[in-house]
Amino acid sequence: MYAYNKQKIKDEHNRKGENKMYPLKHNNKDARFQTVPQVACDYSVSENTIRRYAKECGAIRKLGRSVRIDREKFDKAMDLLTAAE
Repeated sequence: MYAYNKQKIKDEHNRKGENKMYPLKHNNKDARFQTVPQVACDYSVSENTIRRYAKECGAIRKLGRSVRIDREKFDKAMDLLTAAE
């Protein structure tokens, strides 16, 4: 029964033309580790750019299959990058 409900939810998302992934249940803006889309939305740049910068400054953390960004490290690196320009 659980698999049926999960598939039903997935089908509803696809039908509406929305994001095919499940929405986040807890969108904590103050969390130390955030997902790539959360950080990309805050900085208003693409996810690929966020991944590249996070990898350069060592802020990427992989928790299982999910990728998280250490916001403290990333924010410090972005401050230094923008101060240099």
